[in-house]
Amino acid sequence: MKLNEYIKFERKKKKYTLMSLSNKANISYGMLYRLEDSSIKKPKPDLLQKISIALELDYKFLLKKEL
Repeated sequence: MKLNEYIKFERKKKKYTLMSLSNKANISYGMLYRLEDSSIKKPKPDLLQKISIALELDYKFLLKKEL
C-alpha cells in the first residue's frame, strides 16, 4: 500500500473527513487532499509528522513508507 493510500485508509478507519483531519493536523484541506490523491510526490517531513500525530500513527513508519 502506498503512502497516500495508507493515510486515506487510516483516516477513514478513524472516521475522519478530509476537513476534520486537516483541522486536527493543522494543515490545509487542499494539502491533505493533494497528499491523498498522490499529487504530492515527496511530502515534507513536517507534513507527515502533523498527520502522524493527528492519526496517532508512527511517524518513522510514515517516513519509511514515503521512500
